[in-house]
Amino acid sequence: MGVGEKYESDCILSPTWIYGKWRKRIGRRHDRVYYKDDKGGRKCAVGRGADASENIKRQLTMVIDGSMVTDYSDVKLETKDLILKKAEFEDWKTIYYNLWRHKESAKYMLWQPTETDEDAKDRMKRTIAFEEKPENKYALFVYLKKTGEAIGFAGMRELERGIYEETGIALGPEFVRKGYGRQILTALLEEAGKLGAKEFHACNRTGNAASRVLQLSCGFVFDSLSEEKTDPRTGETYVLENHIYRY
Repeated sequence: MGVGEKYESDCILSPTWIYGKWRKRIGRRHDRVYYKDDKGGRKCAVGRGADASENIKRQLTMVIDGSMVTDYSDVKLETKDLILKKAEFEDWKTIYYNLWRHKESAKYMLWQPTETDEDAKDRMKRTIAFEEKPENKYALFVYLKKTGEAIGFAGMRELERGIYEETGIALGPEFVRKGYGRQILTALLEEAGKLGAKEFHACNRTGNAASRVLQLSCGFVFDSLSEEKTDPRTGETYVLENHIYRY
């Protein structure tokens, strides 16, 4: 299954520091200004008192070699059968075997299947780095509640104030036709609604009937067709069918 195709899990790995190391440098008393050190050792005020403490917990942002990295480790969405949260390195094996190695899962998306354990580990490192970027707050892995295993990924992002788009939903072949896609898309719609969304956009390739049916069944309506695009993996041309959900 592949809804949309904008999720780029093969991004370049950016250097990063462990969040805990930054947290140790931050003041904790509510009557003091809170600070963090940047890479050059310079102190940067991030706020004062309890409000600063909460701000640090939710939105600690680092600038490293020109790259912005924000702690969104507590971002989590939950459905009847699934948990959507940030990827953890130790889950490389289950996501590899459940999703990344399957060509059919990548058919309507822009990522290449992974072929070896070592490649899967490298891909997981790149994925974690990708998910840490501020614009990727809602780039999440999909975990099965019953077993805790990683079975796919999903995401959304804000294009402009009140306008959101789905950035890709993918589930391994053993986990489709179980209603999980509907649970994921519904959870994203509900979360965007809480954030003040007025519109939510999603797309699918015209040949991807399953994704079209899913979007329409969740309340989306047809909006437009894209210009003809070329798949960089195969050279084949395709057209995206754009749908919109209005709150």
